[in-house]
Amino acid sequence: ADALGTADKAVMRWTFSGTHNGEFMGVAPTGKQVSVSGMAIAKIASGRLAEEWAVWDLHGLMQQMGAIG
Repeated sequence: ADALGTADKAVMRWTFSGTHNGEFMGVAPTGKQVSVSGMAIAKIASGRLAEEWAVWDLHGLMQQMGAIG
């Protein structure tokens, strides 16, 4: 993961990996190993998270779980 920031904004690039052991978005557990990457921009106000905008590869995750082709 990478993170950059200023006093009022932070940008993060991340990767999540794990095993699909529970239902996710209506897809029954498959036991498959999955990995997905994403990025987020966070707005900080008074030292706290005020807003966040995120994008991540849901399509790739669904493919890894076998939910789509």
